[in-house]
Amino acid sequence: MVYSYMTIPEVEIEIRLGCLNFNKFDSSIDKTYFEKILSSFNGYSNWKTIYVTNTIEYIKNNKKIVTYPDGTIYTILKENIYKKDFQLKNIPFDIRFSVNQELLTKKEELTLENVDQFMIRNKSRKTFEDSNFRYDLTYVTEVINNISKDKFEFEIELIINEETLEWSNQYLNDFLVCKVQDIVNLIEEKNTIIKNLVMIN
Repeated sequence: MVYSYMTIPEVEIEIRLGCLNFNKFDSSIDKTYFEKILSSFNGYSNWKTIYVTNTIEYIKNNKKIVTYPDGTIYTILKENIYKKDFQLKNIPFDIRFSVNQELLTKKEELTLENVDQFMIRNKSRKTFEDSNFRYDLTYVTEVINNISKDKFEFEIELIINEETLEWSNQYLNDFLVCKVQDIVNLIEEKNTIIKNLVMIN
């Protein structure tokens, strides 16, 4: 099943950390946990690539207009293909496994009517990449109906390449669980083991 997802153009296969309440997933974690992960990643020297991205996003339904400091503007249409939420016991966060397709179109001008109807997300993101995974730590100031909220987001995205295209569903599932377990170990002092987590059928 996952192979069919991986061959979709402009696909993203990712895990988000957050909190699941009343079947609604909030993709934000505690600031203390965010800073522990960031500090640990900054102290690791074997990353393939590290870079910072600053953007402002205007979001309505599945449409996202993204502006960059240099004036570049993109319109992104995002379609969710698959998602599954997991409420983890004895773990300081829940997770969402999702597959999304993002179609990007470059624009020359930004035209927003009724801007108060958009969710506005001012984002500062630091990205760490190894050979097969991308890790995004993003500080977000989110504005909805003129109400501002700070959020701290962390996600793990699979990099689709010749190696990962050869992985079986079971191998990929186990690898993703190990990635989540690594994050748990970074932010918890006790030895909590994730058991029987199946994200990919």
